[in-house]
Amino acid sequence: MAKQKSPFLSSFGTSFQVFKSIADAVLAEGGSDDDLRSLLSDPDKCRRVALEIVGRKPGPLAALEKKFSGEGSVSTLFDGRPWERHSSCANIDQPGKRTFRLAEVPEEFLGKRIIDCQDDLAVHFDKTGERFAIESEAVEFADEDPEAQRKNCILALGSSTLRVGDFRCVALLLADDRCRFLSDDWVGDRLRASDRLLLVRKASSAL
Repeated sequence: MAKQKSPFLSSFGTSFQVFKSIADAVLAEGGSDDDLRSLLSDPDKCRRVALEIVGRKPGPLAALEKKFSGEGSVSTLFDGRPWERHSSCANIDQPGKRTFRLAEVPEEFLGKRIIDCQDDLAVHFDKTGERFAIESEAVEFADEDPEAQRKNCILALGSSTLRVGDFRCVALLLADDRCRFLSDDWVGDRLRASDRLLLVRKASSAL
């Protein structure tokens, strides 16, 4: 079957203007020329751009939105891209029932950037037999206790992923008067007294 040709591509001026609009948007988000060049070698990224243009969302994102509040309730970082675990969660026990707890930010960590105190926080909660939750566990917790995120912003510091411009982010649960959100928080942001940290009791420390 012959590959369909696009009359649009034969119009160089229009094609250039469309690409320029995309390039301007990438740069406005803190991206670079290298981010644009990556489209040449990353077919999955091209597909995500294509899905956005035609108004369809990647499968994982669409499925998650059904659990939350519909269109726009889930960060695009949950589109199926890989998440990297914090070192304290590198060898966690995935299967089975988890015991979750929401913890206040210890006073000595208030006002500190996540990236600057994440390791020390992990050590702090390791002493209580707990670890950070990862992004999939944040979704699991939201299913178990959907009202908790209406009271506080809930951070899962056990994993992170990259958005455009190499901004690394962790999973964040929050809400407003209308919606529950599965969002993200940049690791350069500072911890606040109103934040809650989502923790998981380690299997060896079960009560």
